[in-house]
Amino acid sequence: MKYVTRFLLSSAMVFGFATHAAAQITTTTAPTPTLAVAAPPIPKGNHFECYNVKMAETFQPRDVRLTDQFGTRTVRVRGISRLCNPVKKMHGNATADIVDRRYHLVCYQIAQSSAANKRVRVTNQFGAATLSVYDPTELCLPSSKTVIQ
Repeated sequence: MKYVTRFLLSSAMVFGFATHAAAQITTTTAPTPTLAVAAPPIPKGNHFECYNVKMAETFQPRDVRLTDQFGTRTVRVRGISRLCNPVKKMHGNATADIVDRRYHLVCYQIAQSSAANKRVRVTNQFGAATLSVYDPTELCLPSSKTVIQ
């Protein structure tokens, strides 16, 4: 009897940070039932609407070292690309309220030389999707915001 083991990875976003769950599935060549793996629960948190922005000040590019589930890399942070505000989202009969109105994301354009080249399965209120993951493009930081005009 031949055994095949696979690992499935699921991701979800919580306050701009990814949470991940892995499950191991073992199947045989014989017609036996396989282990069904449920998607991890969708975390509670703000939904965000992101806006393209232009900085009033000059940004000094800098290198930072980042580690995530796909590895460790050094990236060049080039400047702010987006501001993401918490948003109340209504879809069908479901409403996702704002969890914390103070919590925003500011995303910075980044450049680096290594690609992730991974596949992941994500689940959210719009359903599940399998994604091919390539180059990181932005680093989003938790931020506060004040409207000045």
